[in-house]
Amino acid sequence: MIGMGLGVLALGFAAVRVALPKRPVPYDHERGLLPTLVTNEPEPPPAPRCPSGVIAWSSGNTAAFHAMGEEGDRGLAVRNHVSISGESRNGRRSFEFNGNTSFVEFKEQNRLRNLPRFTLAAWIKAAPEPRFRGIVGKIQSQEPRSGYLLNLNAEDRLRCDVVHDHATSRFGAAVSDIPVADDTWHHVACTYDGNNVKVFVDGVQRGSKSYGGAVGITDEPLLVGKDPFAFENRHFQGHIDDVAIFSRPLPEEELTTLMSLTAEQCKW
Repeated sequence: MIGMGLGVLALGFAAVRVALPKRPVPYDHERGLLPTLVTNEPEPPPAPRCPSGVIAWSSGNTAAFHAMGEEGDRGLAVRNHVSISGESRNGRRSFEFNGNTSFVEFKEQNRLRNLPRFTLAAWIKAAPEPRFRGIVGKIQSQEPRSGYLLNLNAEDRLRCDVVHDHATSRFGAAVSDIPVADDTWHHVACTYDGNNVKVFVDGVQRGSKSYGGAVGITDEPLLVGKDPFAFENRHFQGHIDDVAIFSRPLPEEELTTLMSLTAEQCKW
């Protein structure tokens, strides 16, 4: 009987050893071991990252303008009659342009001067107005009007011009199939891949134009809020924010990612 009792005790101790936890378990001195909640929730997705290739950006929220120079980041921009507006886009301030004298001028940079492929992007809010208005671009004020320009046309539609020589019709201009000047914030973009000019509104392609020519090189400065056309006022009236320029054409999925970011998140 004694031996049998020892055997039961031995089995009892073995059972206790098997049940012991391999790691600390929450313990309460009055209630003993507490249950541990185990979940199988997946890890949160990684934060979106800015697409590669950004060479210039501006932010109304921080009143900053930057262009990538040959020696690195240079905040070489002049703000002319442009105010910082309380107009909020997701709690962020924006640049406000008066439609007459307002524009931002980036001083000449070699990387902005010669862009055989590119993306121009910005957030805008503008009222309907029957005239052309520049958003962002680097284009000559007179013929041959070489350069590139993202703008609004006289029908309030988004337009993108890629020009080698306008006087000899060597250019491509894509126009959106919907108006975007409707007193609502829109993300607008233009891409050029060497064969096609495409325009996007809120991340969706809304127009394209076949053009396989070169982008004309010009020493004119990059302008935000103004088309420098010499023969009429083409200043932007409204709000522009988070301008970004890339040295490559972004595909639609990367433009969607860009919409979720701020210009500050696209610093190099």
